[in-house]
Amino acid sequence: MYKLLEGSSLSNFPSPPDLIGNSDGKLMGNSTRSGESQPIPKAGEMQPIPRIGESQPSPRSAGTSSHFNWTRLCLILPLALIISCSGVLREQQQAATDALDSLEKVSAATQVGVTYLKYRELLIEAKNQVNRADRTLKPGPLKTAILASMEAYSDAADTWKAKVDLSAYSLNPKSGFGQKLVERYSVPSDRFADLIAVGVATQLIWKVADERLDEAATAFGRPRPARQSSATPQ
Repeated sequence: MYKLLEGSSLSNFPSPPDLIGNSDGKLMGNSTRSGESQPIPKAGEMQPIPRIGESQPSPRSAGTSSHFNWTRLCLILPLALIISCSGVLREQQQAATDALDSLEKVSAATQVGVTYLKYRELLIEAKNQVNRADRTLKPGPLKTAILASMEAYSDAADTWKAKVDLSAYSLNPKSGFGQKLVERYSVPSDRFADLIAVGVATQLIWKVADERLDEAATAFGRPRPARQSSATPQ
């Protein structure tokens, strides 16, 4: 429509503002940043197609996935905690049951009569179970009573041992092991000789041990029936 002025050429005209050529001859579009431009694809050029299996996550899909993961985590954590706590409770219950059962065997043996050697065997078995309960149970009335019962049965064995090994039928209440029994169990001494009779002291300590065992069984929720009197140590 328009004729070019004589002596002029297209090169004398400025390039359109939105079509600026670069050094290699490709057309570039203006960029929002100064000094930068984005290439404009030529007519007929194919844009790269994503490969099969490749996905371009959108901000919305990423947010949805993150929300789903947090929801699932909030559901899994309480369930795992419940399972863990139930396992601990079962272990504690089993430890308490085994300790009480083993102490019951010791108590039953003192009622029907038992030799010193057999008593020591039962005591070793009970000590093993009580040690496990000591490691497993939390501090409380049950644990305290179990340990106190075990301690009393052990002290009774040491009292009995004085008679078996040393042929001692009495102990001095004012010194050594005899004084310990007086302080711990209020074992009375003979009013005439001022000595502790080993047989009497052993039976008295067995009674205290059974009382602590009653307390442990009650704390565990399985009260014991009325017990018989302890037999005289042989």
